[in-house]
Amino acid sequence: MNVDNQLVVSEAVSKLYAAGADGIVCMDDVICSMCMSSLREKKIQVPAQIKAASMYDSKNLEYHNPPVTSIKFDAVRLGKMACTKLLKILGENPQEEITPLNYQVVLRESTQ
Repeated sequence: MNVDNQLVVSEAVSKLYAAGADGIVCMDDVICSMCMSSLREKKIQVPAQIKAASMYDSKNLEYHNPPVTSIKFDAVRLGKMACTKLLKILGENPQEEITPLNYQVVLRESTQ
């Protein structure tokens, strides 16, 4: 864990909490882990005082205290969809069609 990144996350958590945010959604499990650590250090209770969730589902988040709500999706398929879209923007005609990406919200204690 990069100390500079932890400081940035810690400052962001402080600002969000001071502004009255009732929840934090993180882009990945590493950022979410840093966020949860910062909340714990600041003695801010999850989910009683603020809720937390991640856009990426990993076992790491499942075993946090409390376990973190997350979104489960196919990251490889999402990458292929992004590549297809980029190729179309660049004027190419990729063979793969873009179809909606299925996802599942995995509710855990951090938002309940």
